[in-house]
Amino acid sequence: MKKLIYILLLVLLLNSCNKITLNPFNELIKDYPHNPDKLYEYENIYNESSNIIYAINKVNYPLFLTPKSYKFLAFRSNNIFFVNTNFSLNKTFIPQSLIEINNVDYIKRTNQTMLIDKETLSAYTKLFNASLLDNIQLTVFSAYRSYEYQESLYNKEDNTFVAAPGTSEHQTGTALDISNINTGLTIHFDKTKESLWLQNNAYKYGFIQRYPKGKEHITGYPYESWHYRYVGVKIAKIIFEQNLTLEEYFYQYIII
Repeated sequence: MKKLIYILLLVLLLNSCNKITLNPFNELIKDYPHNPDKLYEYENIYNESSNIIYAINKVNYPLFLTPKSYKFLAFRSNNIFFVNTNFSLNKTFIPQSLIEINNVDYIKRTNQTMLIDKETLSAYTKLFNASLLDNIQLTVFSAYRSYEYQESLYNKEDNTFVAAPGTSEHQTGTALDISNINTGLTIHFDKTKESLWLQNNAYKYGFIQRYPKGKEHITGYPYESWHYRYVGVKIAKIIFEQNLTLEEYFYQYIII
């Protein structure tokens, strides 16, 4: 009898010790995809950032926020195609949701039909109608571009503002170049009332300024006041309020 009691007490003591020494971080990370061999690295970064998703991404993809450091296929998460200098679309990718742009002001070019993702057009139409109420005159200069068309643009002499074929968001049909007729897609658009209106209101309709000033080292592109990307209202609000790029949003909120 005494022996049985002794065993029971020993079991209780061991269980108590296990509970005391249990690492809370191990309990936290077990619900996320991760490499068990890198637990110590994950924990160190988590202790600094308090963001488990960021910690996992930082360990697994340390150069994710460094342009032109990876060569991977673009991927889709939360209904968003992630495309940049590191993640590219293949030559045959064509969105199935493309429709002809209509009911908004856009540049009409000879022998060229401007196409756009259907959901993006719906959101932009709301944005466009709201801008008119504020006496803002916006014009779409570019929307969907095929791989081949992007390639022809890139091969021209000056491609400072042109993405390499496959790395352009325009191929997804969800990116728009928006400006006014007077300035077009030039640095002069930056200080116009149209540009300021977009900076302060685009997120309300699900659009983000994709290549913001001061984040060139992350996006890999010079500041483009005219380039906007549709990501949905919820995500656009987070990006706007926290002053993030799409790269930073993915790094902090989505397991890559």
